[in-house]
Amino acid sequence: MGDDGWSDWGDAANEDTGPKKPRNNDNQGGGGGGWGDDANDDTGSKKPSNNDDQGEGERPAPYRPVELNLEDEAALQIDSVGENFKRYKDQTVTCIPLNAVNPIEKFEDVIESKLLLENVKGLKYAELTPIQKWAMPAIIGGCDLIGCAQTGSGKTAAFLLPILQTIMKTEGLSEHDPNEDCQNPYCIIISPTRELAKQIYTHSKLLSKDSLVKSCYIYGQISTAHLKAQLSRGCHILVATLGRLKDFVQRGWIGFKNVKYIILDEGDRLVDDGFSGDLKMIFEHETMPPKADRQTLFFSATFKKQVQLTAKEYLKDDFIFITVGRVGAANEDIKQEFLQVSRPDKKRELRTILKDVPENEKTIIFTQTKMAADMLAGFFNSLKLSATSIHGDRHQSQREEAIAVFKRGEKRFLISSPVGNRGLDLPKVSLVINYDLPKSIDEYVHRIGRTGRAGHIGRAISFFDIEHDRELLPDLLKILEGAKQEIPSWLKELDCPADSEPTSSGAAGTSSGGGDFGDEDWGASSSSKPAVAASSNTQAAAADEEEDWGAIPAPKPAPSTSSNPPAPEPEEEWGASSSNKANGDNNSNNNKRQAPDEAGGYQKKLDTTSKPATPATKPVQDDSEWW
Repeated sequence: MGDDGWSDWGDAANEDTGPKKPRNNDNQGGGGGGWGDDANDDTGSKKPSNNDDQGEGERPAPYRPVELNLEDEAALQIDSVGENFKRYKDQTVTCIPLNAVNPIEKFEDVIESKLLLENVKGLKYAELTPIQKWAMPAIIGGCDLIGCAQTGSGKTAAFLLPILQTIMKTEGLSEHDPNEDCQNPYCIIISPTRELAKQIYTHSKLLSKDSLVKSCYIYGQISTAHLKAQLSRGCHILVATLGRLKDFVQRGWIGFKNVKYIILDEGDRLVDDGFSGDLKMIFEHETMPPKADRQTLFFSATFKKQVQLTAKEYLKDDFIFITVGRVGAANEDIKQEFLQVSRPDKKRELRTILKDVPENEKTIIFTQTKMAADMLAGFFNSLKLSATSIHGDRHQSQREEAIAVFKRGEKRFLISSPVGNRGLDLPKVSLVINYDLPKSIDEYVHRIGRTGRAGHIGRAISFFDIEHDRELLPDLLKILEGAKQEIPSWLKELDCPADSEPTSSGAAGTSSGGGDFGDEDWGASSSSKPAVAASSNTQAAAADEEEDWGAIPAPKPAPSTSSNPPAPEPEEEWGASSSNKANGDNNSNNNKRQAPDEAGGYQKKLDTTSKPATPATKPVQDDSEWW
């Protein structure tokens, strides 16, 4: 055990029990549940929502985010490209069918709106990245698309710009009946996490500034009355998490009759088993236009073979598959380092690394569980280090504030559970530390991709625990080889079966890499492509990821009398109203949770000799983090 007695809690990636199942929300009453949605939002007095000092058992007031300050948000965007941005020109782009797209060289080649071009210039988008050169003309041309490119390469702008261009040319944008109860957006963008949804919404607002285009977002733990009021002003582009979108559709507040575009950002994550049922409900809704009358776009840095096959169900037969580099490969601008660290020694090794981090640089530390994120936040606070944290037990207001202060540079360190694995574009992050490695190689690629963005040089340090991380090794070695990284001799020497099959999206140098639907040998017609064998580990990451879906936890064990600490909970997003969440912990004695410190963590040691049981079934109204 570590020197303070809690290091053994630092890596619970292997305690998970299996993939999460979507929650059946059809009969849900409150819609959004938890702290984010009160039936009586607009009535009665509201208590101030000082969540860090919140007493046990109290609920914060319904959360109503403040309006975006677009000038402040623009200033927080990455203000320059990195020294390796020119290397993007050397990346290989594969397009299937062949010759289906004529790539562009500058924004003006497809963007006609002077206002949109001014906003692009204001955000200092100077040059197109490869995914933008190929995806933008494909979208303007009316094609369905799977776009796969490395982290930090401008995928969000690649789909937003052509869509905004088209919507801005649509007649009748200013026509809106504020009394109309159901909004019918032109574009639906679905995200697996709230933080990513808010980020896409922000980019949409920045790019459409001073135009008639109205962008809205809906996701969990925000007052439903507030979200409904925003929608009532009109909505052309809607960014949503899947659960909240389903809820608003069932309430009759969102319809699809005007939909021209559906974008699934981090699309490989959205079509896995955790989301698939609700995704089908959206696509099969009676108001959803058929494939021929809409465009469906998938974007991600990773796409497993089986996920590619699933995605085809939602696409036209003549869809285009664009890959930049190899599918699922890591960003070569990130220097990847590994330290062989056993679980009890992780905190000590982390302390050593932190001593050498320059004060003007920002760092993200990833854990695999909410408990580890809490404890690391307390540890950073005890060292007087400027840190904050995001994980599923923090209320959405706290999570958004944590992201904001980290982006502004008011906090140097961000401690994140898997909720921050994907998509977040946080400027000037120079270092990522994997305190716990994920089980899935795709999630590893996404995590380290929080640094080394837009041509900047990044660095990632990962703690490798032989006892718990060995299953990741075969794919990890291939990822390192593909990214031309130096591989430690001790990592090579670890026992690894020579014939082991990778479970990744396709690391460089392997039979599964770079191809999938982008394999040139399959010819120009998507209909002639051979069937792809399903991966043997398609749900490897499902159990330990914290994302907005309807997972129903397995019953927790009764209090243990063993002297060994119980296995920490898997990282699942539940929000406020679970019995042992932030709104009041029913644990007794030393296991009672104290108010979080400034970083969102807890310095008080947990009683590791027992852990209370929780109800076997979770009430329907508690389904909040799925939103």
